Amino acid sequence: MSTGSSGLHAHPSLGTHVGLDPPAKRRKIRKGTSSCWECKRRKIRCTFSASSDATCIGCQRRGSKCLSQEFPDEIGEEGQPIGDRIGRVEALVNQLVRNTPVRDIASRGESDRPTETATPTPTRTFSPVHTSASTSIPSPAGASQNPAPLEPSADGLDWDYSDAPPMSNQSTSVAARYAKVSQALHASLPSREDMDILWKVHAHVSISFNSVMMVPYPDLERNGLNCSSMNNVPGPEAHPVHLATYMFLIATVLQYMDLEKSKEQVKALSEPPRAMMKRLAETAIRLVTTHEELLDTVEGLTCVMMEGIYQANCGNLRPAWIAFRRAMALAQLMGIHRPGGAPSLRLLDPNYKFNAPFLWYRIVYTDRFLCLMLGLPQGSLDRSMAAEAALAHDTPLGRLERTHCAIASRILERNDADPASYNMSSIREIDLELQDIAQTMPSGWWLAPNMASTNGNPTTDFWEMLRLVTQLYHFNLLNQLHLPFMLQFASTTQMHNYCASTCVNASREILSRFIAFRTFNRVAYCCRAVDFFALIASLLLLIAHLRQHARPPDELNLLAHQRQGDRAMVEQAVASMDQLGRVSQDPLSARSADLLRRLLGIEAEAARGRIYRTQSVRIDDEPAAGTGPTESVLRIRIPYFGTVKIAPEGGVSRESPGIVGEGSDLAGGHGINVTDRPGVISAPQPIDAMMQENHITGEANLETEYLYPGLTAGAEAWAFQGVDMAFFENLMRGAVEH
Repeated sequence: MSTGSSGLHAHPSLGTHVGLDPPAKRRKIRKGTSSCWECKRRKIRCTFSASSDATCIGCQRRGSKCLSQEFPDEIGEEGQPIGDRIGRVEALVNQLVRNTPVRDIASRGESDRPTETATPTPTRTFSPVHTSASTSIPSPAGASQNPAPLEPSADGLDWDYSDAPPMSNQSTSVAARYAKVSQALHASLPSREDMDILWKVHAHVSISFNSVMMVPYPDLERNGLNCSSMNNVPGPEAHPVHLATYMFLIATVLQYMDLEKSKEQVKALSEPPRAMMKRLAETAIRLVTTHEELLDTVEGLTCVMMEGIYQANCGNLRPAWIAFRRAMALAQLMGIHRPGGAPSLRLLDPNYKFNAPFLWYRIVYTDRFLCLMLGLPQGSLDRSMAAEAALAHDTPLGRLERTHCAIASRILERNDADPASYNMSSIREIDLELQDIAQTMPSGWWLAPNMASTNGNPTTDFWEMLRLVTQLYHFNLLNQLHLPFMLQFASTTQMHNYCASTCVNASREILSRFIAFRTFNRVAYCCRAVDFFALIASLLLLIAHLRQHARPPDELNLLAHQRQGDRAMVEQAVASMDQLGRVSQDPLSARSADLLRRLLGIEAEAARGRIYRTQSVRIDDEPAAGTGPTESVLRIRIPYFGTVKIAPEGGVSRESPGIVGEGSDLAGGHGINVTDRPGVISAPQPIDAMMQENHITGEANLETEYLYPGLTAGAEAWAFQGVDMAFFENLMRGAVEH
């Protein structure tokens, strides 16, 4: 700032006065004032890149005259009629409209409608411009060869649009900014040698799963699966959104790599696959999907969807939910959610083909799946995807998925209601709808897919895996629908018994398919939903048996003959989770195996005569410290929910979480380092010791009882991601109604 004033006066011919007019009379200004008139009007800091510069950085960006406040404000004294200035603005707008092409682009499956084409990426020759970070960046050839260096933001790139240049200069300035980002993204891409290796290991089946989110099934069946997009590497001049989308594409390919089967290829890569995957995704997120000004096109929307897919594959359900909520917000701003779609949408590529209603449907579909898993409210109540008109143009598989989406909405609506208001007739109605939609598929379609019979054919692998995931989602919807009534198993109410029996049978269907699939595929990131479904199914099955062991002596055990087979399935699932955790270093699989192994032990003790009641009880109803039995209990500590206890004669109970202490970080950190870790059970301990913990008062209540991960933490910090919280919350919800 001290050099700013001198810089303004050193070369008046460059930045202060133009022409041969005599110098204007200097004004008397307050001591320390060094801002130019333009910066003063915008109330921003006036800085110079060098003391010898005659124009400040802000005026260079804006393309405006840099005039010190020591001289009269020319704009204020020229007295130019306001009408003339308005006329100039109108002329610029008209010129911009004439230069902006508007094309009629028909979306696939939609009627023709005008679609606006966004400002195209410059295809001119790029010359390097040296930045303060000593990084070569592209700049359109022919632009000023000595531009002022931009002040870097946290990611090293300038994203400050508060002082945007006039309309006549804006396209050049924005293109230069995008060129910087594009160069940084392109520099992060894998080498050509790495790309050849990735193509040879056949991990690009993930591209087909990405296509499911963007392309309707009729088009996929008609045109076939096309993985060649992996070889279409964008150039350094491509728009940042195109580069980021490609980076997410490669990241998902890396996720699907079988590290055990591709050991030799992995060694040939320039960096470990997981490190490359994380680097690509984090770069795309940091430079593109967190900057809304880049995302106002259809391609920008699909790029955010790709981020959500990547996060979900990682098991980061919460970040995935946030990404798809952002995609939902973008789609709503574009008007895609409206019946008939938006009248016009901006495109980076006028030849880009898309189906706007289908994109909206897939966003809503994924949002509801994540909300069911995390116990969160749905983002939209739209159920038009299951209307007769929408179903008529889809394949049988597509119709099944569309109906699943509408049913998930009704279940989420039920979950958000007061448990005391649950209407069994509505539960029965949804259950019948699930039966009806299941009958639309041939009986043979419901057989568990035999992945070993595909003989490694990528197309067959894809459709069989898709069939498997759709089957599992169907059975998971049954579990989600009837879960609140599990604790009334063996109740005298026929409907309650039906609900619990449905959960048990659906859980068996899920586990049998999980075991078969994970025997064939041990890539943790592949079909990640399967692992969460298996965890919920195993918990349900074991709790159902615990409930039967707690029946009165004069009642029959309805699951007695199935107990050994059910335990064998859960034990096999635990073995698969253990192996998956070792091979893929997957925290979800390892934590799930630990939890289920302990619950298997509890169930075995209950079968030998130790009673574990599995109905919800209040903590206040437990005996006082020192007066109760000392049998072991299972304590499952769940972040932001509390501690779930399965104890002798104590039932399934919940201790509410304490106040988050100073050591906790709700914004994404890992919090303080304590012994108990989130989602992991603690060792058994006597009831009196636990009750002593409950009676601690004063400052101790302000301490965190266990590690609180960030609310948006990924799977590495929070393996279960809140799926355990949603499960037990839903499980205990029905006990309130009962």
